[in-house]
Amino acid sequence: GKKPKKGPEEGDEEEESKGPKGKILLKTPKGMKDWEPEEMRIRNHLQRVIVGVFERHGACALDTPHMERREVLMGKSGEETTKLIYDLADQGGEILSMRYDLTVPLARYMASRNLRQLKRYQVGKVYRRENTQKGRLREFVQCDLDIVGTYERMMAEAEVLIATCEILAELAITPKFRIEINHRTLLKTILQSSGVPQELLSTACSSIDKLDKMPWEGVAAEMVAKGIPAEAVANLRVIESFNTAPNAQGFLTLMRAYLEPKNDAAAMEALRDLEILLDFLGAAGFEDNVVFNSCLARGHDYYTGVIFETQYIDPATNKPLATVGGGGRYDDLVSVFAPQMGKVPAVGIGIGFERLFSLLVEKTRTKEPVADVLVGFLLGKQETPEQAHRLRSYALRCSSALWRAGIKCEVWADRKAQFKNQMQRCDEAGMRAMVMLGMQECEAQQVVVKNLAARSQVSVPLAGMVQAVREMLAAPAPAAAAATTTAAPAPAPATAAQ
Repeated sequence: GKKPKKGPEEGDEEEESKGPKGKILLKTPKGMKDWEPEEMRIRNHLQRVIVGVFERHGACALDTPHMERREVLMGKSGEETTKLIYDLADQGGEILSMRYDLTVPLARYMASRNLRQLKRYQVGKVYRRENTQKGRLREFVQCDLDIVGTYERMMAEAEVLIATCEILAELAITPKFRIEINHRTLLKTILQSSGVPQELLSTACSSIDKLDKMPWEGVAAEMVAKGIPAEAVANLRVIESFNTAPNAQGFLTLMRAYLEPKNDAAAMEALRDLEILLDFLGAAGFEDNVVFNSCLARGHDYYTGVIFETQYIDPATNKPLATVGGGGRYDDLVSVFAPQMGKVPAVGIGIGFERLFSLLVEKTRTKEPVADVLVGFLLGKQETPEQAHRLRSYALRCSSALWRAGIKCEVWADRKAQFKNQMQRCDEAGMRAMVMLGMQECEAQQVVVKNLAARSQVSVPLAGMVQAVREMLAAPAPAAAAATTTAAPAPAPATAAQ
């Protein structure tokens, strides 16, 4: 017979097709996927680390709808992003689209409530009609930290970057990471000085932003094709020269030498912003992680000041392994929705949740245990149905005591209560201990706690079970515990004690 066709994987480029006549095609939408239990354990760990750092910095949580009014999303999205918005069908009501990031909904939230001050984080799914490929989905999670309000110069930028550095350091996917920083005002000055027309500045930015993926010749050809004068494109090549500096201080020196003859006060203030930010990050111990990049543009039109991206560095090549975060200052976005509010200063960063997840999967090959303890029981042929019911009830009582104590445990619920099956479950799930019960333990209100690594056990009263389990889980695994737990001898059917 025919072999079953393999289901489409993440990044499958096949177009949607109908299943056999009368059958439903059982696949997820293109660029979207189901997350398996093993994957969800890693994703939940990642989210706990990120949210833990955000809350340590005093940020409060916010949630907004997955869809917004289309006019809200189209306001300040940028040339490239506008093409990626998922529009919902017009069903005679509001014209809606799926959110493509969490920043525009935040600005809408602030404007609708006339709020001018908020330090918030948000974790949620966003949607973009991108070409799918490995590590790039159409439905994905974003984790944002934004500081809205008036603060001392560069303090908000410094804090969101310090929080990001703390996340990357705690995850420790590679030993080294870096923050790439630029300033939209400096970028605008270089573009205008090179002869790029005002109406094409945004177009030039979207092309310049591709220099980390394309050679200059390809980017230059794209800009000319978009109508930017060839002479301006040729002049613009100076933008790469600043990145030849050996370090962040060297970049500032080269940029100052370029700007001073131009007598551009706004550009000099932008340069001062970078100097202050470098000093603040140095005070937090992250100066060596800073790299100024004059070609960094970021795709969104709403950025007005400092912009940044964060990357893990491949220790083998000393080159970027993956960009895992990005953001910047956007002082005008809230006023797009509420002009009467004027400028509302805001700085934010989005953590690349999906890319961090992919890197963690590569790093974490071992399975994380579903639970630390299995509460099992032994039933022999001599037990009556009423006795079996009492033993299962006692197992749930023991499990509930462990759950209330904050201990991750799983209670055996299979109809077959064979010892070898329960030991096999412990091996598969990576559990470290068992609480075993028989009718003798049930009658005496006792339990047998087994240390699976040390191949040892202790019988204790039910009242002492939680403490015994905690001590067993806290004990280091013995060096000689190489034998698998399935080799342990089976106990007598009537009792869990051996």
